[in-house]
Amino acid sequence: MGPLRYRLPSRISTRAVLARLGDTAIIAAEPGGASARQYLDTADWRLYGSGRTLEVGADRWGAGTLTLRDARSGEVQATAEMENAPAEARDLPWDPVRSVIEGRRLLVQATAQARLQRLAVLNPDAKTVARVFLDRFVVVEPAGGRHVLRFVTVVPVRGYSSWAARITAALEEMGLQAAGVPLIVSILAATGRAEPGADRGPGVPLEREMPAAAAVGAVLERLRNHVVANEEGVRQQLDIEFLHDYRVAVRRARSMVRQAGGILPAGQVSALAGELGWLGALTGPPRDLDVHLEELEGRTERELEPLRAYLAEKRQHAQLQLLSALDSERYKLLIDQWQSMVSGSPGPYSEEAPDAGRPAGEVADEHVARAYRRVLKRGRAIHAGSPAEALHDLRKRAKELRYLLECFQTLYPDHDRTAAVKELKLLQENLGEYQDCQVQAVALQTMADELMERRVPAATLMALGRQTDELERREAQAREEFEARFARFSSARNRRRLESLVGMRT
Repeated sequence: MGPLRYRLPSRISTRAVLARLGDTAIIAAEPGGASARQYLDTADWRLYGSGRTLEVGADRWGAGTLTLRDARSGEVQATAEMENAPAEARDLPWDPVRSVIEGRRLLVQATAQARLQRLAVLNPDAKTVARVFLDRFVVVEPAGGRHVLRFVTVVPVRGYSSWAARITAALEEMGLQAAGVPLIVSILAATGRAEPGADRGPGVPLEREMPAAAAVGAVLERLRNHVVANEEGVRQQLDIEFLHDYRVAVRRARSMVRQAGGILPAGQVSALAGELGWLGALTGPPRDLDVHLEELEGRTERELEPLRAYLAEKRQHAQLQLLSALDSERYKLLIDQWQSMVSGSPGPYSEEAPDAGRPAGEVADEHVARAYRRVLKRGRAIHAGSPAEALHDLRKRAKELRYLLECFQTLYPDHDRTAAVKELKLLQENLGEYQDCQVQAVALQTMADELMERRVPAATLMALGRQTDELERREAQAREEFEARFARFSSARNRRRLESLVGMRT
């Protein structure tokens, strides 16, 4: 039996709980206290996803403690004294946690003022047989709003579970109900936020019978929210995943809009698709440079320092260009127009869009089936002598299919859809490796030419040559593996899976 936390409703006072506990057992006070708490996690909630929460608590004297807990039970897994709140993986004292968040910045996800009252439950021999925590949290919103949460937590002592059961029975007789969700979920819910990670993916709750325009609008709204949520991290370069997530949301949205002909008004589709293409193009160069710099992390060879400095310089220049775009009226208009499209001003329903009112499931099936057939047709046409462009085009078509399956995921049975996406991912990995190696090899040649003009050491140019050779080796390997990857994707078993999913015939 682990700790059990109950939500203490406003109608029941702390005094009433103490009185009931006193009627049930011998209760003794233990040291409590008050602290300011900050709950830390990455933007994509990697710690919570691993079953942990991380908090920084400071008492009134300013002493700080870093506490790692089991997300569901609240049990303390580790603590450490600290002077400054951790910002990156290297700031943490625990290797398993460092590996979980590697590469991402820790952010303050929630703030609360905590007042803690600790009680010991004693048996007739004055031995502690259980503990009860009465906790009061004042959750503080960034805008200044405050929300009070109160909990009673019963913590069993090994070998005395019957005493903990007696205490929980008394609390339940008072009308207290188990919290049912982790503490961080309750804290976020108090400020109107969803469970950690619940709104990270493109999938939103959709019904097959709802109007297709409403479904597409909901997906585009979620993707717009992703763009807005990641924008500040992109501006500040908090970590490279902010730009990656921002870029993926833009590309998903553009793909969705381009396939929304007949669902959304043609004028809106054309305008938004064009502007999303502009935004996607702006994020390409800084993302490519992030990838190059990431590949150099951990490399200590002196001859790579001129390359590292060159890439950092280029990255800073690309960042300035991106910031200029994000500060432009064009970008602000894009975000506003995007919001207008999904909020109904002007709305997605129009005579220009004959499919707007059709059932979303029916329309999604047609789009998925059409995208799947395109992938099969182009993939089957590729042979040993096909040019690289044929594989690049197939990669684009595969990405369109993937985005459709991800954005409309709640319209399909999870098991069947997940299995289909798994096979598609394997194909995409192969096509992505092939194209990325080609693009990076060309980029390295351009870098080599520019670095030569800067008269860098010959050792640096030789290192670039070795990297190019390795990229060409990987490119050739990916090309050799393509046939097997595509054969697996286009197998009869996988075709039946897709046919069953959307009711098509290939």
